[in-house]
Formats: sequence, structure tokens, C-alpha cells
Amino acid sequence: MPEIQDKDKYYRQLYKNLMDVTKFKLSLLNSIGAYSMFYFYAPLGGVGLLNSGLFLFATQSVAMSSQVFGQIAEAHQDKQMKRTETRPMVTGKFTSK
Repeated sequence: MPEIQDKDKYYRQLYKNLMDVTKFKLSLLNSIGAYSMFYFYAPLGGVGLLNSGLFLFATQSVAMSSQVFGQIAEAHQDKQMKRTETRPMVTGKFTSK
């Protein structure tokens, strides 16, 4: 754990790294696309706030975990490419161990 004066900086960096490793924006785009089809086909059974929230949470979780899995699987290749050499798995900010 960091020193008290560095806590805010530490948590900001951790948040940024989590957003990078999960590719949050891309995952959110996938979830919203899937939700549009859910909303289109679900009126027969009814779309409620709870069902919508659960659907979005589940699809976002699956999308983010698949992004992390992909980064773990390709970390050795990402080291060799200029475009991907700064990803959190490559730089050691996160490890698969």
C-alpha cells in the first residue's frame, strides 16, 4: 500500500490501468449493442429496470473479462509491436501470476 500522501495518485493510476486492461470503452460499446437487441426482442416478456441492469452488468463483465484474457494470451506478442508495447500486461502493471 502506498504512503498516505500518495493514496490519491495510486488509486487514480490503478483506475486508469483497470480501464486500459479491460478496454472499458470497447466493452461498453459491445454491451450497448447487445442491449439494443435485448430491448428489441424482450418486450414479449417485458423489459424492466432490474432485467436491463442485470443484462448490462452481465454483458459488460463478460466483455471485460474476454478483453483481459486476450491481453494475457497476447502479452508476449504485444512486447514486440510498437503500437502495443505500453499495455498494462506488457509493462508489468498487471501480471497473470
